[in-house]
Amino acid sequence: RSRGSSGSSSSSGPARYYVAVGQPGTRVRGVSRDVLDRARSVIASTAGGMSGVEIAPEGERPRAAQRVLSQRSLVGYYLDSSIVELEPRPGGGLRARVSVVLQSYPDRNIRSMLNGSATVMGATGAQAQQQAIEGAIRGALRNLPQAMAAAAASAQASQPSRRGRRRRR
Repeated sequence: RSRGSSGSSSSSGPARYYVAVGQPGTRVRGVSRDVLDRARSVIASTAGGMSGVEIAPEGERPRAAQRVLSQRSLVGYYLDSSIVELEPRPGGGLRARVSVVLQSYPDRNIRSMLNGSATVMGATGAQAQQQAIEGAIRGALRNLPQAMAAAAASAQASQPSRRGRRRRR
């Protein structure tokens, strides 16, 4: 199963952003590799469903990414994420907090930090854990389009003009 493809447009319009999704990490005890794999899938599918976003193939090499970016004039981003907290709530339930770091791609300079949290009430166990993490991820990614646009505008503004600097009078 493919988690992305280079060379095709996103399903929601022409691609502007080429987004690689890293494997989420955590220091929280009791979070399995399977939960982290599913969290990565949620991030990739949520970001990939946004207008102008194309998801890069998993494990893509930096040179291949740079080639796609330059050939297709796309802006590259990398999403690095972490499950920060997973704790039971008083009276039952589970609360998850996640952090998603928006980085340039392929060089991975930090551009923005997105945080999200979600609580599943009255439930515990693996299913509640997964629901809370997915809700927190979706909450963190709610502002991803704005963060990517702002980072792209900032990067473009900081690059020197191709025509050279204009003289002030």
